[in-house]
Amino acid sequence: MRTILIILLIFFNSSLLSQIKDTIYETKGFNEETAYNNGLSYHYSEKYKWLVKYFEKSDAIYLLFEKSENQLFYTSLFKKKIYSMIYIFEDDGLDWLSFYYLPYKDFDHPDEESGVEVKNLKKRFLKKNSDKIIDISFIKKHGFVETFFALYNCKKKLYIIDKREFNKNKIVAREVEMSPRYIDE
Repeated sequence: MRTILIILLIFFNSSLLSQIKDTIYETKGFNEETAYNNGLSYHYSEKYKWLVKYFEKSDAIYLLFEKSENQLFYTSLFKKKIYSMIYIFEDDGLDWLSFYYLPYKDFDHPDEESGVEVKNLKKRFLKKNSDKIIDISFIKKHGFVETFFALYNCKKKLYIIDKREFNKNKIVAREVEMSPRYIDE
């Protein structure tokens, strides 16, 4: 099951993601009326409403990633450079969220740098901004679907902080995009 998930993620990440991304930006999120008409009743759940309010307080959301059985990491190369990094938070193989980092934003010109943010921060950032940082336990507690739509609808920048990149008192936060896991075309 996990292998199929990885293959699908890599497939969508490379060839079709630009079209999917364009479609997502054209829809400009869901409103509650559309969600209700499509039977997406979780948009009215208390957890979802709480998550939206929680995420709206921040200028950006940081996802703390620690590679493990439930947190997977994959990378692909293009001309010996990083083409993409995929970060997956999963529960039981059925519920999962994935985020991807690309060193560029323009799929038509992958050799050009386009200003994707990579922040070099001090470790004390983790303590000072703990209300802006979520991890796998937070996602499991509040639900994968609710977390996905709350992140999607709040329109905040998302950053991954990978614990493998901790260096003494320095950390790296990479701007990422969320894969459109729960959006039906």
